[in-house]
Amino acid sequence: MQAQEARTEFSVEFRVGSMKYDPKFGSNAKKLAELVRFFRKISSDSSLIIKEVAFYGATSPEGSYQINRRLARGRINALENEVRRRIALPDSIITRHDDYIPWEWLASLTIPSASSSTATTDLLTAECRNFGSWMEAECGNNSTRDSSRRCAMLALC
Repeated sequence: MQAQEARTEFSVEFRVGSMKYDPKFGSNAKKLAELVRFFRKISSDSSLIIKEVAFYGATSPEGSYQINRRLARGRINALENEVRRRIALPDSIITRHDDYIPWEWLASLTIPSASSSTATTDLLTAECRNFGSWMEAECGNNSTRDSSRRCAMLALC
């Protein structure tokens, strides 16, 4: 029998510019409780192996690379501390990713206004996704990103 792999994602939100986990912000308390229940459920199933628990620190694309990276790392630490207070996780399965910009999420925020058509909204959504791909391919993790294009694109999204 061939092994199957599955991936499940949970996310919480942080206030703008903050690295502090706030359970009262948005639905953070509910989301963390869901994660704990899910983890305990799969941990009790001896037929399952947890290969990795990945923490991603996300920021919006405005701001300097250095500031966003520090903010993302702080968010990773805050969330990891909250999770590990509730769940025993071996260090060997933990990974951390601090260079993530949620382009799909930003694109999902594009909604039609009374003065725009669905076609316009679809175009802007596609441009957000294309810009995210371009940023990753063109700039990678360099600190010399074109901030004027980035900010202009963010305003469109």
